Amino acid sequence: MKIRDDPVPLLPPLAAGVIGICVSTTFSPRAGFPLILIGVFFLFLAFYLKRLYFFTAASFFVFAAVSLFLLTPAPDNISFLLPFEGTVSGRAAASSRRTVVNLKYKVKENGEKRDISGRVALPGPRRDIPPFSAVTLRGEFFAPEGPAIPGGYDRRRSFARERIYALCRPAEVSVTSGFTASFAGRLREYVRDTVYRYMEDEPAALMEGMLLGDPGALPVEAIEGFRRAGVMHILAVSGLHAGLVFFSVFYLLGVMKVPRAVSVPGALLFMYIYVIVSGGRPSAV
Repeated sequence: MKIRDDPVPLLPPLAAGVIGICVSTTFSPRAGFPLILIGVFFLFLAFYLKRLYFFTAASFFVFAAVSLFLLTPAPDNISFLLPFEGTVSGRAAASSRRTVVNLKYKVKENGEKRDISGRVALPGPRRDIPPFSAVTLRGEFFAPEGPAIPGGYDRRRSFARERIYALCRPAEVSVTSGFTASFAGRLREYVRDTVYRYMEDEPAALMEGMLLGDPGALPVEAIEGFRRAGVMHILAVSGLHAGLVFFSVFYLLGVMKVPRAVSVPGALLFMYIYVIVSGGRPSAV
């Protein structure tokens, strides 16, 4: 796209898009469609009147709308059933900050299973629930509280940033650890223990976040500092991390004169193990 026969500078629209993503959580979930309409309107003005500021405004509204749509729970999310007492099942997520279960089913009174999505958090970190293990929870499920006073700490929004829309007050917890859960959980604990053995607490917590994508051990002030600086992605395992692991192993095997027919599958296997140990997050997969 060109405005007045000159290339469009990318910095203003990109900056506006980043700002739109950052402020998207301040909008109501119902504002997604109006925001996209406003963005399309400004985009039309940008093409018709060829003004950069219209294109910048369109970028802000479109990115805010897309971010809001991504943060909005799916129709089968547990948040639409709250509050209730019952039984759900899922798989424990990899987190040291709190115990989180990625849900799969809600068990009805007659024993039937209903597909359900979402993430539910239990009070505090629980060592009796290893990462990746199959978990069945029976208890009371409810939504996090909003701010007690206008402008105060919004616990609900804080949990929503982690896609957690429900809390559980468990009456019974059943845990089943399969081979993958047991292997990945033990290897993850070994990596964490090794890091804390040779580093002090705060640097070790930072290294844990960078290696395993779990910043839970970092102080809240440090996490907020990363978020304000716009570098929170450093503490999230992504496809870039997995790619670096693959090419590092592939390069080392190449230096060792390992045939490519062996080095490629070996590097892929090592990358797969890393993705599983780091939590199997969608950003890495």
